[in-house]
Amino acid sequence: MTKTIEILAVQVAKKFIESDKTLSIAESFTGGALTSALVQIPDTGKFLQEGIVTYTNESKIERLLVSKKDLEKHTAVSEEIAKQMVKHLSQKTDYAISTTGSAGDTNNQAAQGEYYIALAKEGKTIVIHRTPTGTRKEVIEDGVQSALQILLEAFS
Repeated sequence: MTKTIEILAVQVAKKFIESDKTLSIAESFTGGALTSALVQIPDTGKFLQEGIVTYTNESKIERLLVSKKDLEKHTAVSEEIAKQMVKHLSQKTDYAISTTGSAGDTNNQAAQGEYYIALAKEGKTIVIHRTPTGTRKEVIEDGVQSALQILLEAFS
């Protein structure tokens, strides 16, 4: 975890605790790294309801009620699927966020990544799309950092 991610996670946790709002997370390409960044912070249990890693299409369908038809039409790396990943979670929590994408197929060489992050709050959903270049680790860290920034900005 980078220092920037640590700082953002503390800021996000503080906002959630102060506002008495709840959060649920659905992760794919970040593989639990977003949830992990937040649970490093004391008192995360005051706002974090759940963190689900749905890495395969099958788990997205089963756990998050994502449409199989839409997965086939759009693929998991799409705005539509990012939105569907938060739809079910947002019915049980104040904020829901999802990460879906590809961190690239190479381990140590720079590659093109692509991801979508959806945030649902108060009946509205926003989605961002990014295509960072870097190693798998760097692309995943970029996704976690982006998700934390979106959460922080949601309180502005």
